[in-house]
Amino acid sequence: MLSAGTGVVLRNGSAFRLACPDSGYHGVGINLYDESVSEFHGGATSFAGNLALHEVAGMIQHEIAEPDIGTEHILSGLGSILCWHALRLAGAASLPAGSARDWAERVRQAILATLTTGQSVQQVLGVLPLSYRQLARHFTTHA
Repeated sequence: MLSAGTGVVLRNGSAFRLACPDSGYHGVGINLYDESVSEFHGGATSFAGNLALHEVAGMIQHEIAEPDIGTEHILSGLGSILCWHALRLAGAASLPAGSARDWAERVRQAILATLTTGQSVQQVLGVLPLSYRQLARHFTTHA
């Protein structure tokens, strides 16, 4: 399930179901595919967004709302940036589940998500199944 500040990478051959019964969906979607790029193959991966991803998405939304000279080229470049940054975040999200590095990355992404969601760190970390102390230990060890 996606929540505010999260994203999903849909690779060739993957699918997911989007349901937003309470708030609806608001965001940016990019379709970028090249058969020769191995990162475009595999399953769907969700991830916590960060400030950089949020800013690029905002620039895309602005270009769509107020097109001007070069908008097509700007959207192409921003789309590539968004796609590759999302793939990096999705790669970090695919660390071995439950590993100390996985928990440290989840904490890092949760902290970054507070910048784009308006939630407190405690709220964002509250959805993770480990105690604040355990999360802090993993974060300080591996971040």
